Amino acid sequence: MIKSGIYQFKNIVNNKKYIGSAFDLEDKKYKHLIALKKNKNTIKFQRAWNKYGEENFEYSILEYVERKENESKKDFKLILVNDREQFYLDTLLFASENNSKFDDFAYNINRKADSSLGRQCTIETKQLISIIVKNAKRIECKYCYEFHTPRNYTQFHGENCKLNPNRSKEIEQKLKLLSKNFGNHTNKGKKYKKQKKEKCIYCKKYFALMHFKKFHNKYCYSNTLIDKNAEYLRRSLFLRNQHSIKLQKVA
Repeated sequence: MIKSGIYQFKNIVNNKKYIGSAFDLEDKKYKHLIALKKNKNTIKFQRAWNKYGEENFEYSILEYVERKENESKKDFKLILVNDREQFYLDTLLFASENNSKFDDFAYNINRKADSSLGRQCTIETKQLISIIVKNAKRIECKYCYEFHTPRNYTQFHGENCKLNPNRSKEIEQKLKLLSKNFGNHTNKGKKYKKQKKEKCIYCKKYFALMHFKKFHNKYCYSNTLIDKNAEYLRRSLFLRNQHSIKLQKVA
């Protein structure tokens, strides 16, 4: 019989607690213990477990919560988390108060049970996050003239790019297999096909309107009247500026 409710891990030495909710209490306890042994639990709880040892922690159940007959599993989990777990976080760990009591009594990271709202980051962590976002490495493909992440570049661009005329058939077959297991890479093509396309006068190919206006018709490489080196610089500068604007928005 599956039992649901609210549980806690209590440190006997300093009376600090970790409180959580579970649809299946026995299964959740088993997963917690495995994660702690593998050193893969939450940071505060894991450090305390490593410091004080398993013998200085007590596991107990604060409340059993019964599921109603006509109640769905999703609604029941919302009641567990938003109502009962939050009640014990507020009463035992002082999560609702804006002071340092929560840090003194709890191994929980978040003050709210259903989200990370109320979690306070230090100035150092905020600076590290901004540095990581700003210095995200992007590699420019010499065939499509676009910037890509290292993983995307090694799999689908560079020498493996669709616009590379020397790409072999063996690489094309491998890329088809990769694209099936690469997130929503194949779904992007379906959206692209639904868009209206324009035909270029010089290369006689169809392109989406945005791509057509920026890189084809009078800017096409097949046009003998343009300087190809100057056009390459124009495209690279445009794509770099576009990428920098995206980074500023994220930061």
